[in-house]
Amino acid sequence: MALLPPLTREQCPEELRPLWDECARTYPRFRHLWATMAHSPTIFRHIWGELLELKRSSPVAARHFELAIVAVSSLNRCGY
Repeated sequence: MALLPPLTREQCPEELRPLWDECARTYPRFRHLWATMAHSPTIFRHIWGELLELKRSSPVAARHFELAIVAVSSLNRCGY
């Protein structure tokens, strides 16, 4: 069981809501991760902001980007 419950959008600081909305559109299945990281605006902005910026600016196709994430998660034995 998580020590911190995931935040709701209303609990998220106003200045982070655009990033929240982008996470919700792009990674809805990982809401438990980014909504919990939102307890720390610095962590939320750094981790998810960087990931989304990499995805936007990458010359790699979105499909291949997602495959890389799945491959690394599998290597790390993440249970996604």
